[in-house]
Parts: sequence; C-alpha cells; structure tokens
Amino acid sequence: MGADGQVANAEARRPDIDGLRGLTMAAVVAFHAWPNTVPGGFVGVDVFFVLSGFLITGLLLKELDRGPRARLDLPRFYARRMRRLLPASALVVLTTLLVGVTLGPVGLRASLALDALFAALFAANLRFAVVANDYFNDDTPSPLLHTWSLGVEEQFYLLWPVLLWALCALSRRRRGTIGAGVALVVVASAIGAVWLTQIDRPWAFFGAPLRAWQLGAGALLAIFNVALCGAVASSAGLIGVALLAYSVFTLGGDRPYPGLWAFLPVLGTVLVIAAGPTSWSGRVFALPPLRVAGNLSYSWYLWHWPVLRFIASWRDEAPSALEMGLGVLLSGVLAAFTYRFVENPLRYATKLQPSRRGLALGAGLTALGVAVALTSWGAVRPRGPRGVLVPEQVARGSSRWRIVEGLELDMVTGARTVPPRLTPDPLLAAADNADAWVSTCVTDRRHARVLDCLLGAKNAPRILALVGDSHAAQWLAALDLVGKSEGWRVVPLIKSACPIGDVPVWNRNVGGPFPQCDVWRRRVERRLAALRPELIVVATRADYYRLDVDGEPRAPEDSAERVRSSFVRTVRRWQLLGERVLFLADTPAPGFKVPRCLLEHDGPDGCAFAPSRRGPLYEGNEPWLRALAAIGVETLDLGAVVCPDPARCPAVADNVVVYRDDDHLTATYAATLAPQLARALSSPAPPVSAPP
Repeated sequence: MGADGQVANAEARRPDIDGLRGLTMAAVVAFHAWPNTVPGGFVGVDVFFVLSGFLITGLLLKELDRGPRARLDLPRFYARRMRRLLPASALVVLTTLLVGVTLGPVGLRASLALDALFAALFAANLRFAVVANDYFNDDTPSPLLHTWSLGVEEQFYLLWPVLLWALCALSRRRRGTIGAGVALVVVASAIGAVWLTQIDRPWAFFGAPLRAWQLGAGALLAIFNVALCGAVASSAGLIGVALLAYSVFTLGGDRPYPGLWAFLPVLGTVLVIAAGPTSWSGRVFALPPLRVAGNLSYSWYLWHWPVLRFIASWRDEAPSALEMGLGVLLSGVLAAFTYRFVENPLRYATKLQPSRRGLALGAGLTALGVAVALTSWGAVRPRGPRGVLVPEQVARGSSRWRIVEGLELDMVTGARTVPPRLTPDPLLAAADNADAWVSTCVTDRRHARVLDCLLGAKNAPRILALVGDSHAAQWLAALDLVGKSEGWRVVPLIKSACPIGDVPVWNRNVGGPFPQCDVWRRRVERRLAALRPELIVVATRADYYRLDVDGEPRAPEDSAERVRSSFVRTVRRWQLLGERVLFLADTPAPGFKVPRCLLEHDGPDGCAFAPSRRGPLYEGNEPWLRALAAIGVETLDLGAVVCPDPARCPAVADNVVVYRDDDHLTATYAATLAPQLARALSSPAPPVSAPP
C-alpha cells in the first residue's frame, strides 16, 4: 500500500517496519483470497495507516528540526510523493481499466471506468462511500475497490503537511503543543468514526476524516519520539503482536467496523512501533523474507485485488482455493516486475529529482488517467432505455397510460404493449427504482425523519398510506399510477431496512443496533394518527435479524416468529383505530443479481429461477398471510402473477426486466402490475391466501 516504509533517506528506514508492512500485506492478500481462513485480514489497511502517519510525520519533522530557519519545502514533499506513488498506481489502474472494459463483465464496464476516473483523481474512497453499500457484503465489488485506501492516504499527504506547518507556526515548534493539536484531531476523528459506524458504515469505513485518527496515532509516536526499551519494549511488542494476531484471525465483516473494534489493530501497531527495532518483535519483523515482502508491498497491494477479482468474474462458480492461490502468485510476480522496472526506477531517477519535474510527472500521469477513464466511459456507457418515468395519460379521459417509451398500459383491461427491446436496459436496471421519488420519499438507513412526500392524485380527498421498507418502496411507481388513475392521494412512509413493528432489529449494513428504525417507527405511528388514511398498504421483507436482549443479532430463522408477531400487533392497532389495512405480500426473490445475469447470458431463459431458488423472502409469506388473515386483514399476493409458471420464475416478462437486483422488482415492471393493485384497492375483499 501507500505506507511509505522507505522514506527518502536510507538512514530513516527501520527494517522492522519494512517487515511489519510485508507481513500485514500478506494478511490483506490472504483475506481477499481466502476470507474464511483469515477473516480479519482487512485490518492490514489500518496498520498501513498508522505506519504512514508515523513515517511521514517523522520525515516532515526531520526537515523542521534542521534549524530555527528551516521550513517545509512543500513542492519537494509533494513531488516525492508523486514519484513514489503515482507511476505504479497509474500502471495498475490503467491496466485494470483496459482489461475490464474489453474482457470484463459487460454490466460492470461503465462503472469500472468511473472507478478509474476517481482513482486517478485520488478520490476513490469518496466514490465508494457513495456507491458501495457495504465493503464486506458486496457480491460484485469493483476491481478497483482497493484504491479507496490510496485515496485516504493521498488526501492525508495533501493536507497533513499544511496542518503540521500551521501547528508549528502557532506553537513556535514546541513538540508538546504540536502533539496536543494532533491529539485533538485524533480524538475528534475517533469519536466521529465510532459514532458514524452505527449510522453510516460506508462513510465511516471509506471517509478520510474518519480514518484520520489512525494516521494521527502514528503521527503522535513520531512527534513525541516514543521509543521504549528493555523489558517494557519486549512487553509492548508482545502485546502489540497479540492484538494484531487477534484482529487478523478473529475480526470479521459482521462486526461494526471500523468503530471500536478498529482500536485493536491500531493499538497493536502503535505498541509494535514503540517497541522499536531492537525488541524481540522488532528482530522478528526484521527477518529478510518479511523485509522483501515489505519492499514489494505497495505494488503487491495494487496488483493483488484486480487479479483476484478478474479470476472471480471469469468463473461461473466461486473460484477454488487453488485458483485463488495462483492469483496470489501471479499478483506477486506482477508486483516484483513493477517494483523492479517502474516503481524504483522512476522514484530514484536523477532527472526527476527536481521538484518541478516530479510535479510535472504527477500531473501528467493524473491527466493520462483522467483522459483514458473518460474515453473508456464514453465508449461503454449505457445508452439504452432507462426504464420507468413518471406515468402519464395517453389522452385525457383515456384508461391507457404511458409508463415509458414503447410501454403503454390499460388500467381497465390490464393489457399492455410489448416494448421493442428489453426495458429497462439491463445496464441500467439496477437503478430502475422509481428514482424520481426515492430520494424524497424513502428515509435512508442513516436517518429517522419521516419525509413529506405525495404521489398519485395529490389533491384527492382519499388518502392511501404506503408503509414499509424497501420492499414497499418497489411499489412506488405502481401506486403513483393507481393513485392518478383511481383518485388516491398516496403518502409513502418508507424507511430502508426497517420492518414495521416494535421488535428491535440488527442493522446488517453497519453491523450493529438500528436505533434510527425504532425512532422512525414511533414517528410513523404519530403521522398515521394525524393523517387518518382511508387505506394503509403495508409491505415488508421477511428475513430480518432481530436484536436479542443480550445485544446480539438472531438469524432470520430464529427471529421470524418475533418479527411477524410484532408486525401483526402493530397492524391490529391500526385496525382498532378504524383504518383499513391491506398487506401486500412479498414477491419471489431470485437470490442473484438479475441484470448482471441478463448481461452474461444470450437470452433471458438462462436467468429464470425455479421455485426452490425463491429463497426465504418468498417462502416466508405463507405464515404471514395466515397470521394476518386471522385478524381480518386484507392480503394480496401477486407472487402468482410475477411467477405464473409454478416451476419457473421469469427474469423478463414481455421484454420488461422483472428484477433490478436479487430481490427487488424494477419500478418499470412493478408499474405494469398497477391494474391488479387497483382492483384490490377498489373495495374491501376477503384475505387472499398464499398460492400453493
């Protein structure tokens, strides 16, 4: 990675840090190749952050310690960083991009081009904080996902010298005052990271301000020149190694990480550094094989992830341990080649030592990366139909509505036209989620505010409240159409990943409790009491993890009864207030990303799935329907419409892509089911049982 164990002067190098870098890099590679064997290998990135903070701060302070008139030569510092980091990263990013857009999965090429663009601009972490739901649970991660950590470090290199210079100027170079200023940054960043991990794990994981405390922890060691000796150093080294080993072999993505768990590898690294090169741990880390791995670690980090991801994407099944091992070996060979012929030659080239030439090299490589990424994106970006638009009437008074160009629907007969090609384009289907409304009508996981949103006939006297999670949100387009056609004012009350009821649930996206869900549910109750809607339509997924009294999650199979009972109690309470409730049963779930499947097969038949693959989301419907029918709640199960063949559920229906991911309908397809919804809403009906 970017941890610069080889600072400018050879005398500044510590062989134990080279070895620690090498061993940590091996843990990162092992985690990506064999995650079940080394479940916490990802903490190697945290170790690199601490090392970077220690080494770079030491280098900067060394310049300031040359005399009372010494100052930081920022152009020289930035030129060194560019020579050190950019040649190898530019080579890997551009190679990955070119291989990906020519040989990689078709559906991921445009996204990869944008990943490369942000990587070239040192901002990959910002992109992945926005587009990546979860670093640990993404089944199609980008081949450039690992560049997020380079973005964090490069942003650190950009801002840290300026902050250090300002602290030196304000404190007249007193180390204690400088350290106090850095300590404030560390404390503020650490508190923010722990807090945000519970709210928005992607930003806590990828955000540079939330990682600053790890870099700052290493910086404090350099500022105060912490160097232990004797038995204290040996003990510190032993504890540090134990903390690192525990982190690597026991932590996993199911923990709320970074959060408090990140303190373990950070503290372990701090203790190992403080123990020094003469302690027993320092002597172990200084062994020649580990130092060689440390020298290759930056190039190895750059190459290993793209190689492993391409191997995985080119296999129909999960790669074997042997195949991943060959990928690790290949990435090591590429790393050695890059270190020998690219990284070191350009880093130490005499002609590039002047600052202006180093800066020019960096600017040129950045411009090249941006140009190639933009050109690639222009060549592979999707240009097909985008899917659902705001439904509009074909003619005043007509029962025909246009959902999207080429797709019209008759709300009376249910007849619809067949678009001339797949709609939405599979390249764009993942985003076909009624995005005209989702941003303003669906409360995301981070917040608890009930949003003000109106769909359908916005001035109609009859109010329909749509309540639930993202499986309720998939019906926004359909209910907007129903509302406009049948005269309903539709009020969405939706929060992602939050079931209706009063049972605390586990937020799988942050790996911890979900207090925002509890607050949001109480606010929804108050909003419903104020609205007094004529009809409440409620939809939810079934497989939630509930939070047990001991604060630990319980799996869906152990939580189903409690979650369902809580849901039924809540619905019963709404009934007692005199409100009509319709339960919209969950739809079949394929369990795989349908748009990607369509891109990888010649026809949609290869993406159809048997009922046995519907998964727990659909198979869990029957007990829900029975429980709600017992209290007289109307139920509507459109599973037989979505999956008319009891032996085979289609991925495409009349040229309309049915699913946008592994369990949500596309908004375009959901809109085609508006006539069935309209009939169910038109008058109270007896509960509909689950299909056989």
